[in-house]
Amino acid sequence: STRTLARVLEQHGETSRAIALYSGLVREHDKDTSLFAALARNLDKAGYQGEALKAWQSARDRDPSDPHLPFQIAGLLLKTGEFEQAKREICSCLRINPYQPAYFVRYAQILAKREDFSEAARMLEKAITLAPHQEHLYSQLTWFLMQAGEDSAAEKAAHTALSMNSDNPVTHAHLSRLMARQNQTEEAIRYIDTAISLNPENPFYHEHLGELLLHAGKTEDAIRHLHRSRELGSQSPRLMSLLKEASRQ
Repeated sequence: STRTLARVLEQHGETSRAIALYSGLVREHDKDTSLFAALARNLDKAGYQGEALKAWQSARDRDPSDPHLPFQIAGLLLKTGEFEQAKREICSCLRINPYQPAYFVRYAQILAKREDFSEAARMLEKAITLAPHQEHLYSQLTWFLMQAGEDSAAEKAAHTALSMNSDNPVTHAHLSRLMARQNQTEEAIRYIDTAISLNPENPFYHEHLGELLLHAGKTEDAIRHLHRSRELGSQSPRLMSLLKEASRQ
């Protein structure tokens, strides 16, 4: 059937052909929300965010009781920077189903984009209450708390994350930055070393380690990591500044 072919094309990444088929299907079956959702997914993949938004809204108009639809709309609006509208959509999700942790996570992401990190952390804590065994939520909470200046709570969240999964480089990197804030340079170096061992291709980890080593007087090692960061594609202004500082030592 046309529907099956459209799904197969989508699964194989033939997005343009899938869009063409789904566009025809929604005209033939204009009450079927799953078809509008599929069209929206593919339009989004193809970079047509405006058209994808219209398709998601068409799906939602046909089934306003399904919280998954405003959840998807909120995600798309988050991507396009329309944060106030995204917030309204995610609030409608929570009115329909206030027990879905993913909705609180998305709300937290929207708040973080608006740089309301303290409130974002509160929303993520609500998600954790509903899903207490998801380690990545604690790691994300660590970052929000750091951005909100709540370092003690951030450190606690990071250690909780590590107790659940000690192999997440992001959590080790967060703890490194927390230790650096507290001038615990050796601890900061130890954590970022671990992050690099778990993800050696991350340029920002090498940049951070280079900065720590530079300020610890270990210039040769610092330069090696700073150059490695540049080799991995970083061109951050901070990296350029650190390279200049290292060259003067």
